[in-house]
Amino acid sequence: MGRFVSGSASPAGRVRTISGPGAQPEDPAVAYAPAPDKYLVVWRDRKDYWTVGDEIWGRRMAGKGRPLGQDLSVSDEPSPWDAYSPAVAYGAAAGRFLVVWRDDRNAPVPFDRGQDIFGRRVAVSGKMAGAAFRISGNGALEDEHLPAVVYGAASARFLVVWSDGRKPTRGDDVFGRRVSG
Repeated sequence: MGRFVSGSASPAGRVRTISGPGAQPEDPAVAYAPAPDKYLVVWRDRKDYWTVGDEIWGRRMAGKGRPLGQDLSVSDEPSPWDAYSPAVAYGAAAGRFLVVWRDDRNAPVPFDRGQDIFGRRVAVSGKMAGAAFRISGNGALEDEHLPAVVYGAASARFLVVWSDGRKPTRGDDVFGRRVSG
């Protein structure tokens, strides 16, 4: 990391490619796990343009910036539906990252519930800690988008927030839900 000197910052280390081979990596986000000195970088990508939609991918990085292992498929099985706008936070007590994103899997007919906010826990080792799960809840019947996530050390829980159109006469509101580590 750079040194802070007299109100200025400077880059440290070299510029590296983080994402592996892909069609179009976009929308990166990053979180840091201090105890093992690891980062998790996430982004959306359509690695197989003709058969699947955009998915959420990630890659672990060593504290000094070296990529660790291969790209990780975070948003579940490849599907024709898109996943967008990833955000990520690290929960120290749980020793896991929580990746959240906007997901289209329930939007098309016959579901027709709009876009939902989904999440998945990722261990510092890079292993997926369970399947992806819907965060935005049963009352979310319109489009939910722009998720953000933070970890609260005192509560040992994540807080996920997003813009939500479930009250169409009001426009979007900000909704949130706590998620255990």
